[in-house]
Amino acid sequence: MVKQAAEIIGKIESLPEPDREALARFLRDHFAEVLDEARWQQLYETSPDALDALVAEVDEAIAKGQIAELDPDEL
Repeated sequence: MVKQAAEIIGKIESLPEPDREALARFLRDHFAEVLDEARWQQLYETSPDALDALVAEVDEAIAKGQIAELDPDEL
């Protein structure tokens, strides 16, 4: 992992300044999203039964007509 990071940093450092700046903006804008996805994955891996139970509860409520499925066209 460290070797790969060093290779990536070397490639970034070889870019012209405007490209480095553009890449830095892209990474800044998307890094939080990547971390958030990793956090959700970790939460799911540590408690998949709880999430499965929640999904089953929602499916049952939908089947009983207690809640409606989201229709994006009605938003």
